[in-house]
Amino acid sequence: MPSPRPQPLPRSTQGTHYVVTAVTYGRVPWLRDPLYARIARHEIETCERQGWLRSEAWVLMPDRVHWLFELRVPMLGQVVQTFKSQTARAIRGHARGAGSIWQAGYMDRRLRPDADLRNHVRDLIAQPLRDALDGRLRAHRDWWMRDTHAIATL
Repeated sequence: MPSPRPQPLPRSTQGTHYVVTAVTYGRVPWLRDPLYARIARHEIETCERQGWLRSEAWVLMPDRVHWLFELRVPMLGQVVQTFKSQTARAIRGHARGAGSIWQAGYMDRRLRPDADLRNHVRDLIAQPLRDALDGRLRAHRDWWMRDTHAIATL
């Protein structure tokens, strides 16, 4: 019989790599618009400039963001929430009358310390190919990766 008490939330760990996925509310393809994609890219870069994380790769899909980074602060949830709220505020500033931009919460996966980071980067960057958005990766403009050698096998 499960305990009726709430279980503690898993703690995030500085120096650990995470893959985070944030999905738009109702799967509305906000990030298909180049302006809104530019806003999301700017906020990703802002999180890095703040020293909260070190991005390894990210890809913007029309209705979600996939992002792999090394966490440099102890609060993963706060970093993701700040990214989402800042992005939503900026998008709503341009899209008058827009309601919610992001679904509540996010999905995250903590990578094992011995994980092959290059394989995870390749898998993340290949997402547009799996979703058949483009015939080839270079045609998809909304992605970035730190280690460009990982792209050789795509």
